[in-house]
Amino acid sequence: SAKLLQRYRNAVDAISKEMVGRSGGKQNYVFLGTRASGGSAVGRTMEHLSCFAPGMLALGASTGETGLQGHLQLAKELMRTCYAMYASSPSGLAAEVSEFDSTGGIRPASSGWLASGLLRPETVESLFILYRVTGDETYRDWGWTIFQAIERVGRRP
Repeated sequence: SAKLLQRYRNAVDAISKEMVGRSGGKQNYVFLGTRASGGSAVGRTMEHLSCFAPGMLALGASTGETGLQGHLQLAKELMRTCYAMYASSPSGLAAEVSEFDSTGGIRPASSGWLASGLLRPETVESLFILYRVTGDETYRDWGWTIFQAIERVGRRP
């Protein structure tokens, strides 16, 4: 319905304006940070749960509705960051929260359990959706790499 589409547009516009940050540095990762109440700057951390957003944005863009083409570009940029959260880890698994340093690097959060990975599905689901929407094999390859890390690290000897 038109009402739901407008709500979706409003939500994505607010996300883009208030939560999207760039790491800077060579990689210049795009991330969904948090903003303290009344704060003017986007925090330099991203929760793994935010990795649902690339899939959501890709699905929105795939509807063919006018004005949503930019959502696919944002989805691709966020997906690259979500994958990098895995690829930058020695185990190949992402932390619950990742931090972006001033040079653009990614590291697990420095606080206790936030640095551990809980094998959440958001990134893999978004990879599947991006692959289906774009047909780009990169997303399938990234999913396979994450699956292999889960198998390698998650199995008992």
